Amino acid sequence: MDYRILGPLEVSAGNGLLELGGRQQRTVLAALLLNANRVSPTDQLVDIVWGEEPPPTARRSVQAYVSRLRKVLGDDRIVSVEPGYRIRVDQGELDADRFEALMLLARSIGAGDPRKALDAMHEALSLWRGPALADLRNGGISTRAHPYDEERKTAIENAFDLEFNLGLHEEAIPRIQTCLLDDPYRERLWSQLMLALYRSGRQADALKAYGRARARLVGDLGIDPS
Repeated sequence: MDYRILGPLEVSAGNGLLELGGRQQRTVLAALLLNANRVSPTDQLVDIVWGEEPPPTARRSVQAYVSRLRKVLGDDRIVSVEPGYRIRVDQGELDADRFEALMLLARSIGAGDPRKALDAMHEALSLWRGPALADLRNGGISTRAHPYDEERKTAIENAFDLEFNLGLHEEAIPRIQTCLLDDPYRERLWSQLMLALYRSGRQADALKAYGRARARLVGDLGIDPS
């Protein structure tokens, strides 16, 4: 079984993607996967799916969704454990776990072999297909998926640092600029852009980048760059 939460929710088995049902049923599965191999209380699942105003039938609906998911995933995958449910995810079955393992490998290699560490980071980042659980970003899921998105952004920045260690400053510039289009308030990215420009012999452009960063941070957030 292959569970994918680093992008829209997907589950595949040997014969391709599985049909996971409607949005609320998929949200229940996403919530279980975010808490894989641990008990997710029914009340917590209700809150994630419906928020502060659940319908009177919410708990029965969760029970029905779990029953349907068992038919899709297998009866042994989701078990009832008071006060809720636990999904079994074996080692390597969840893309988020594979991402973490590859990032740990990259950190353990570190500066000793920056090329090998960078390859591990690129493999980890290739697992991403968009924001975590991008198709289910309601209030409850969004809050729980946000830390994964932050880990991705940090991993991208760490990869740029490794590229700098390998002297790949000029090659990194357009990709850093693309990242800044998506997230223009990340000071580390601005700093990396300035460093890459400077070390590529573009000192004037590095100063202009600082000016753009300061204008954005001061104008939109009222803070000076650190």
